[in-house]
Amino acid sequence: MDRTTYVLRDLTFGYGREPVLHGVDLDLKPGELHGIVGPNGSGKSTLLDLLAGYRSPSQGMVELNGQPVTAYSPKELAMLTALVEQTPRAAFPFTVADTVLMGRHPHMERFSPPDEQDRNAVRDALTAMDLTGLADRPLTELSGGERQRTVFARALAQDTPCLLLDEPTSSMDIRHALAVMAVLRRLAESGRTIVAVLHDLNLAAAHCDRVTVLDKGRVHASGAPTQVLTPKNISRVFDVDARVLTCGQAITLVYQSKESS
Repeated sequence: MDRTTYVLRDLTFGYGREPVLHGVDLDLKPGELHGIVGPNGSGKSTLLDLLAGYRSPSQGMVELNGQPVTAYSPKELAMLTALVEQTPRAAFPFTVADTVLMGRHPHMERFSPPDEQDRNAVRDALTAMDLTGLADRPLTELSGGERQRTVFARALAQDTPCLLLDEPTSSMDIRHALAVMAVLRRLAESGRTIVAVLHDLNLAAAHCDRVTVLDKGRVHASGAPTQVLTPKNISRVFDVDARVLTCGQAITLVYQSKESS
């Protein structure tokens, strides 16, 4: 039996009286690319923060390898999971290569220079994200999509068994978005646990093993893309008219506003 990496039971979290997440039950397993979708404000980013240990549940539990996420030290957690945030910050003019090298910090002794393994990890991550030609460019001179690729490369260099991503392709062109999804697909197939919040339902349908739909902080549906991304679910959760086109095992979603239909 495959070991479950993350176990969420009755997970509830709120910033005030109203919970942002309520009663979430999920198993997030190695070898799967798990997509999280839902409308704005449905709790997707908050869910990733809880998985990453940035926040503590108001109720229920988030366990990673059998113990609460919050029980790990920051260094222990950084060896287990990496988070790619939705909006990369570029407040300081670090170069692309220096930023990617930051992903190696959990593996390095304090004040020690990078060794050959660190340098190789940075090189491979830059290559995977088509950033080799931008390695010496300051982050402040990059486009939004290039910064997203840099932050993703940093997470690749961190080399953790779990990878959490918050809309990792939202600022990318089509070619680089597909490249990111192909990398995530390969990482999942190598046995890692990949959890990605995605705004593009067709990317989720094409690349994810499982998809969870959040609506108003609750799990509306969870399962295989063909079972979850149905016209009924999409119409109810996103308030649009939707159709699903099938070609073999693949599906394509077509949707429009109800006012224009």
